[in-house]
Amino acid sequence: MTQPAFSTKTHFVVVVKAADLLQLTEENQTAIMNKINDGYAKNHAKFNTLEGNRIKDLENFAGDSGFAGHLNESYMYLYAKKDSNLYKALTKQADIKKETFDDYEIIWITKDVDSEVIITENAIDGCVGFKPHHSYPDGKTIEPTCFVSFLPRLGSSLLPLGEKHFATIFDVEQYIVEVFVEHNLKEYYGNYHNYTEIRQFHIPIDYSPEETGLEPGIIFKQPMNMSVMVKKVKKTI
Repeated sequence: MTQPAFSTKTHFVVVVKAADLLQLTEENQTAIMNKINDGYAKNHAKFNTLEGNRIKDLENFAGDSGFAGHLNESYMYLYAKKDSNLYKALTKQADIKKETFDDYEIIWITKDVDSEVIITENAIDGCVGFKPHHSYPDGKTIEPTCFVSFLPRLGSSLLPLGEKHFATIFDVEQYIVEVFVEHNLKEYYGNYHNYTEIRQFHIPIDYSPEETGLEPGIIFKQPMNMSVMVKKVKKTI
């Protein structure tokens, strides 16, 4: 088996709170948005079931990502190259928050990050966000969102890394995903991430955002089926 094209030597992780993400420069927000859209566009082309961008535009970033209403409890994780100008700029800043987690360098970006720090699409090889699920008001059931990866097998490492780190910030009882059955994601989350299906529901083309929990404006080419899957968080003493 060939070695993955990523490791703690080649990549680091940027963490940014949603409240800060939405106050970054337009250039930095656009780079993140475009990368997310590129990832989802691959699935759109592969399955031909959806149209349009995952994030319609910067004005809709909060709503389309699911961060709206939970900006201080939602975070975005960017898996980025160490040989990028982004890494060089961030490591030069002495007052920025840094840590080591599972051998990865974690660097936190806030809205006050120096204007010289420029996020480019090329620097990002994957990203995943986490937000409180809309059906669980206690905030302990968390849903991954905007999950994309651009290196072979990266997703199988990036999601659990983000889940594990996010659970150090908040008291997480379980993670929950709502994924399209037609995109083979039920098998993916079950086989690679240990999620278990708890129910399915049907989504008509003229779906109701209120009834389905989906953001408005998704363009379906055909009716779809959604699998709701959960993974309990193992508490450590």
